[in-house]
Amino acid sequence: MKIEVAATTEVAQEKNFREFTVNIAGITYENDDGSSRIKIAKSCRAGQKLNLVRDPDNPHDKNAVKIMTEDGRQLGFLDASTAAELQATLKGTSNTFSSTDAAFVESGEFENDRRETKPYAKILVRKYYKSKTNK
Repeated sequence: MKIEVAATTEVAQEKNFREFTVNIAGITYENDDGSSRIKIAKSCRAGQKLNLVRDPDNPHDKNAVKIMTEDGRQLGFLDASTAAELQATLKGTSNTFSSTDAAFVESGEFENDRRETKPYAKILVRKYYKSKTNK
């Protein structure tokens, strides 16, 4: 997958998809198996395909969506609003979008307002419009 963000929604519709970048939530937490999400993110390369996996049994958010590498390592979660927005597409019940995919963009560190260094990682999410004949 090529990483290029469409300049406008109109351009994306001509391409038959809508795409946007989001920060990975929960990147600083360890996974249940003790693996470091930060280390996993540092091992990812730009453009690497990722899987978005619904997590309806998550005790914190029934709309939670895990961000996973193709070999099953968890990087974190989509933020709550993006996860809620993608539910119908991931369930296959969206009237507008047929499917979605994701790719790794980058990871690094930033300095917050309190001058603390914090890790971050970004992904690109792409939602594909249903064809007019399939609506």
